[in-house]
Amino acid sequence: MSMRILIFDPIISGHHLEYLHHLYMMAVEHKEHEFVFVVHRDFEQRRALMDWPESKNISFDFLPPFSEQANNSTIELLKTSWRLCKLLDKYVKKHQANKVFTNNLISFVPFVPLFLGRGVSVSGIIYSIYLYNVQNFSKFQRRLNVFKYQVMARSRSFGTVLILNDPESADILNHKYKCDKFVGLPDPFVPIMAEKTVDFRKEYNIPSSASIFAHFGGLSKRKGTLDIMKSIRLVDETSRRNYWFVFAGVVYDDIKEIFYQMYDELKDNYHIIVRDEFCSYEYLASLCQACNAIIAPYHKTDLSSGMFGYASQFGKPLISPSQGLVGKIVEQYGLGLKINSINEEMLCEAYGKVANEKMEVTKDYTLKNNVRSFQRVISNFMFA
Repeated sequence: MSMRILIFDPIISGHHLEYLHHLYMMAVEHKEHEFVFVVHRDFEQRRALMDWPESKNISFDFLPPFSEQANNSTIELLKTSWRLCKLLDKYVKKHQANKVFTNNLISFVPFVPLFLGRGVSVSGIIYSIYLYNVQNFSKFQRRLNVFKYQVMARSRSFGTVLILNDPESADILNHKYKCDKFVGLPDPFVPIMAEKTVDFRKEYNIPSSASIFAHFGGLSKRKGTLDIMKSIRLVDETSRRNYWFVFAGVVYDDIKEIFYQMYDELKDNYHIIVRDEFCSYEYLASLCQACNAIIAPYHKTDLSSGMFGYASQFGKPLISPSQGLVGKIVEQYGLGLKINSINEEMLCEAYGKVANEKMEVTKDYTLKNNVRSFQRVISNFMFA
């Protein structure tokens, strides 16, 4: 039976554009169904980064400006959830959708059942997995998390709940909430085509004997960017001649001022390259081919990371925390070097290990976490 499916995503930053593209290409293959992509108004500007073949069963609608919460307080998050659910209901009615899929499901919990009519359900992706972080929540936050998952498990307004990159947690949640709604979803990594890459070392006049440590993507406090800057101060005089640190990606406003203060203090005595902009895939491929390690000292360890794919594709060790989902995946797929605490001393120690020891990194992660696997899991319930 033909369905009209709403792909609803008010966010365009980060991985959201990539995920929308994966869903779009899946929709192209299912011409028996209609798809309406309700997306951020800036989508038109950014779609040029990828190929979107025309298909008669797919249309677009663009959301009005949507102000997200000013901070991450529980009250503000709940207010945002209410507004999002109200907005979703408007577009479900406008397009007479049968099903909804969203790339950020938790934003619609717990209020969706108060808005959507009978017979319409919302499915989507959960990134941050609270099971890894229970001890850091207040009593109220723990209760709220349990309540949210109970709502998803028991309400007919919620369909399949996809737990990104963690099938084991999906099984635990099904057991805990006595349901079968939670399903593990591969985190889709798209290998970077390396044909057009330049010789990064030649470009920046870096000797072949030097060790390059790469930190890229959105550069922010929670990504550990400032911890890396602090760790550079501890590199001894002998090593500083042979270590090159590359920061590639937009420096977020939350750290921009202090980041450049630290950079100005260090740049004359250490080899530091900063490329503060959205970097092309070709540039990142060149960097990954040349580097000795990728640094990912995340403060949040309860969600997946695109760095796993880069490490696996290019065979470069990831320096990461040992805790949470991040540590679990690095261990499971043999992706690099785990450190027990994110601080400058342990990061500096890790640089020495990378420079002095040969570390093997497997391709297993990219073989399992690919776009087709991602699309297959979603197709299994979306078209059932």
